Amino acid sequence: MPSKNSNKEIRDYVILRSLRYRIFLTVIALAGWALLAYDIQLSSIVLPVVASSLNFAVFEIGLYGFLIYASQAIMTFLVSPLSDYLGRKRLFQWSLIITALTTGMTGLANSFASFAVIRMLATGMGEVEQTVGPAITIEEYPAKTRGRWYGWVQGGFPLGAFLASAVSGILLPIVGWRGVFIAGIIPMILVIIARRWISEPERFERVRQIRKALRQGQIQYAQQLQEKYKINAEELKKVTWHQIISDIRFRRTALASMIAYFINSINWPVIDGFVTYWLVNFKGWPESEAIKLTLIGSAVIYFGYVSAGFLGDIIGRREVIAIGGIISALGVYLMTVSNSFWPMTIAWILAFYGNGACMAGAGFGYWAEVAPTRVRSTFIGMVYASGMLGAMLGTFLFGILYTAVGGALTWIYLGSIPGILWTVTILFAKRVKPGTPLEEISQ
Repeated sequence: MPSKNSNKEIRDYVILRSLRYRIFLTVIALAGWALLAYDIQLSSIVLPVVASSLNFAVFEIGLYGFLIYASQAIMTFLVSPLSDYLGRKRLFQWSLIITALTTGMTGLANSFASFAVIRMLATGMGEVEQTVGPAITIEEYPAKTRGRWYGWVQGGFPLGAFLASAVSGILLPIVGWRGVFIAGIIPMILVIIARRWISEPERFERVRQIRKALRQGQIQYAQQLQEKYKINAEELKKVTWHQIISDIRFRRTALASMIAYFINSINWPVIDGFVTYWLVNFKGWPESEAIKLTLIGSAVIYFGYVSAGFLGDIIGRREVIAIGGIISALGVYLMTVSNSFWPMTIAWILAFYGNGACMAGAGFGYWAEVAPTRVRSTFIGMVYASGMLGAMLGTFLFGILYTAVGGALTWIYLGSIPGILWTVTILFAKRVKPGTPLEEISQ
């Protein structure tokens, strides 16, 4: 356990960080995540137009979805640990820079191969933001309110989805799909410039200080720093992945988290990816009504992410994730029995709230707080990569189940059942009492 003085130093540091800086950091992190979500969602929205323009074969459309999820899994797993070595700020910045460049390059694609490769790099690096953002923000927020602060950041996903739907509807008829992607570079550049004024969290700087001492052979000095900051210097000698899997006390939480997020992501196709297709082809809705539902729902659900973060500060983030599974299962079931616009919209918002707001709005805050600072981004990257594997499985099963059992049962199998399963699974992870300083949770 860390000494009282060490904990007090960290708490005082966080309190002394000005409210203005925390607001600035939150706004910049929110803007970056919203723009990356915008880019990711935009590629899905304009995919039919791109497929027609570049003459995609039918099997290539399915292959594209598989490759995107695969790239996100690989990139988040392999690239995220760099944040634990090189620094939060550096990777936070470069993930957005690379995404901005590849977003613009998307407009130059002239074949399936070039489009797929560019989008794999863009979305893969874009999702790295999701693993670094929680680390650089959670390490700066006060213990008692870090959930509600981070909830605003995670709300960037539905905000980005809303912007993608709105902007594509306005610009697509005017500038075409190439112009829509190129236009997305401009706000990203503004956020990149603003991020120059972000600082490395003090918590990470302490880890880097010990790692530097070990690298230079200053063993005695490293031991002194270990005693002062209560950071396990011996663990820092291992690569970050090894630190996680070799820690018996942390292993169960790590496995429960990865399995829960894997199960959660299986129902992404029914909550997000294919909901418009399902409404049009199974429920017989006009496409304009389906798009209207996603626009209204995305706008409303932003505040769901904020509320999930706030609720996590009261009852615990693990508990919010568990409750989210039940809410998502109920929402998906209600979608199967609803037909008119407003009941379906409410059902979809419930499903999205449980699947997205509770799992992401509270989940990424939970995974950031439960992991030691020395492996924080690596662990979040492992969890996120497991989720991408779940999304790949859900996408694969969607086509098989939809053909075999129809739209209603597909929604139950891929939506409601996974919700119940991840509720049970996440409860095997460690409970964190709300308001506990990071240094008292793990070392």
